[in-house]
Amino acid sequence: MALEEEIMTADQESEKEEVEQKNFDDLTDEEIESVKELEASAWWEVLLKCMKKRVEKQDENILVLAKDNCFNAKTEGFSFYEVLWAFTQGMGEMERLVKVITTDPEDVRKAQEALKNAEAMMRGEKTSE
Repeated sequence: MALEEEIMTADQESEKEEVEQKNFDDLTDEEIESVKELEASAWWEVLLKCMKKRVEKQDENILVLAKDNCFNAKTEGFSFYEVLWAFTQGMGEMERLVKVITTDPEDVRKAQEALKNAEAMMRGEKTSE
């Protein structure tokens, strides 16, 4: 019971704090009038153009940063593609090592002889087979 009472009082206190906090997105009547006066002036167009240019520049910067992060080589750290390439190279090396360790030496000797015979055939020499 005591735990339930503590939870209920904590909930009530958090609700009071939410009510007490002012929402800064809400404008007062004076601030709304000031915005309307600004909108009627010539400075409103200047302000809109400046904000539009700023947003466009910010969008361009985001695209440039994203491109740089993905494609350009880094002086510190690695890009996603560098890490992916290293991972795939490492996995290929692991596979090669497993094949070398598990391959029978007799199979390697037979493959070498077959390669020598194939090279001899390409040169036009007669082979024993």
